[in-house]
Amino acid sequence: MTTDRDRFVAALDELELPDADLVQAVLADVAGARAQPAWRPLAPRLGLAFGVVLLCLAAVLLLVEPARSAVADWLGIGATKVEVVPPTAPTGDSSDEPLEPSAEALGEPSRAAVDPIPRLGPPAGVFDGPVARGRSYTWPADEAHPGLGGTGVGLVLSVRSTEGELDAKRVAGDTGVEIVTIEYEGAPTTALWIDGAHELVAAGATRPVLAERVLLWEADGVQFRLELDGGLAAVRPIAAAVRGGTDLLQPG
Repeated sequence: MTTDRDRFVAALDELELPDADLVQAVLADVAGARAQPAWRPLAPRLGLAFGVVLLCLAAVLLLVEPARSAVADWLGIGATKVEVVPPTAPTGDSSDEPLEPSAEALGEPSRAAVDPIPRLGPPAGVFDGPVARGRSYTWPADEAHPGLGGTGVGLVLSVRSTEGELDAKRVAGDTGVEIVTIEYEGAPTTALWIDGAHELVAAGATRPVLAERVLLWEADGVQFRLELDGGLAAVRPIAAAVRGGTDLLQPG
């Protein structure tokens, strides 16, 4: 019986990769890290570099068959698992009922008074999710942020703890899935960008909803999910303006 591991290894064997000496490049980076002030620990830099290499490898393999099927269940970030399916695969559940926009399935209204993106002003709505201390903040649609799925919501920032049950995304193979670097809290941060509509099954949910373009990243045990109907160039400065971490979660 062929396992996912066997398929993954076979896909690696079929890749035509350049003969590059990555060891020297990594050692040079380590040497540079040692030259930094003593208060900057080396281990986090090495961990980040290793994580970036793995994520970039996954991004490359998603473009190559038969690697796509072997890697799809492995790709993810924070508390989100991403499954890449053929473009012709059906979406949603087995019924013909259209998927509800994610902007209409945010959870229970909350009275929390938090301003996670000061440049946008206070959010119009705050909603508490059922698991992982999840909380979503919404801003109304305007000229810069068209309504998500025909709703009056133009932008959603969702946060949750990376612990507990995973969120799941189902993305068609012709939708861009890209590993990118963003600025968060003034530092380069690895993120996952999904450049198109896709299915989202949030932890604790019973059925999928329709999500638009979304940027995901993780920091200090918190997953950030920024959804809007705009390109990566539009979402980067908003992500850079996000303020807060665990204080954005539900208390607990």
